[in-house]
Amino acid sequence: MVRPVGIGQNDERKFIYVAASDGKIFNFTLDGKLEWWSGGEGSEPGLYSNPVDITQDRARNLWVLDEGNSRVQKFNFYLGRPEGHLPTAETWGDAEIFDNPIGMRASGFGLPFIIDKGGERLRRFNSLGGNPLPLEGEPGGVWTSVTAIPIEGFVFALLWVPETETTKRYQFNRSESKLDFIADFEGLKEPGRFSVDRKDQYFVVVPATNEIHRYGIDGKFHMKWGGKGSGDGEFDGATGIQAGVEGVYVADTNNNRVQRFDADGTFLAAWSGEGTGGAT
Repeated sequence: MVRPVGIGQNDERKFIYVAASDGKIFNFTLDGKLEWWSGGEGSEPGLYSNPVDITQDRARNLWVLDEGNSRVQKFNFYLGRPEGHLPTAETWGDAEIFDNPIGMRASGFGLPFIIDKGGERLRRFNSLGGNPLPLEGEPGGVWTSVTAIPIEGFVFALLWVPETETTKRYQFNRSESKLDFIADFEGLKEPGRFSVDRKDQYFVVVPATNEIHRYGIDGKFHMKWGGKGSGDGEFDGATGIQAGVEGVYVADTNNNRVQRFDADGTFLAAWSGEGTGGAT
């Protein structure tokens, strides 16, 4: 597993999916046992060039944001359970549609929300990649992440506003097809990706300090953990994050591993290895 970047989890909470910079995607159990890996570098369906994010929706579709190929690949697991391979991908997108895509989550209704232009743009697409809906936040802001609670269907987005040095959380309003501002995250500057658990706790990667910060639904700061390093609970280039019932999973990119914590930041496990997933 070389430079893991994106982490997603299925709504049954049984597996963790990881997208790595060398063009591979992985399926792990919650405790780090490798179930299968697939992919490699290339432009054919089922191959990737710098996949940056991965997620699964309530209908068990697996979505991969294939940044280097400016496209999305979607796999329907109901077409067959993968045993070291995936069903044939539905592929859409090109350089005219995506410009430097950096993040994606699919809603519980199977609609992908994708950030591109390095954070300048957030759009929702239909399940076939059509009808892009631009979603607006505060002017001058940069979208850093989008996350979802698949079963409930809620989608949230994180916006960093450099001029006021504030980080704002928005929620997608499905009835009006727009974003509603919910709260500022207290004292949070230059955030990376974020995720939410079923207790409405928000976990945010802070790239500058290699830390994870936890916030409440009201945006109040709760706690933090991490710091730069290679030991248990430390990070070097923390990127993707996924919170769920069984813990918080972080892509520790430059250490070539995934780390698992409980909601209070207690280290539980780590796993790594080029092309393999042996838990340690």
